[in-house]
Amino acid sequence: MYNWQLKNWPAFDYKSNAIEDIVVEFASETWEVKGIIDTLPPDFKTRCSYTIYDR
Repeated sequence: MYNWQLKNWPAFDYKSNAIEDIVVEFASETWEVKGIIDTLPPDFKTRCSYTIYDR
């Protein structure tokens, strides 16, 4: 179910502490991948970026 399908959309509420751990983990993993990509040679970095964004 999508958020706009909920009966109280668009005036919905949520508890941010319920997703806080997931958000922190996602941000951490995202920056870890970015750090790895940043160390690659420029030509390989470009190809790698295209592969990631193409998915």
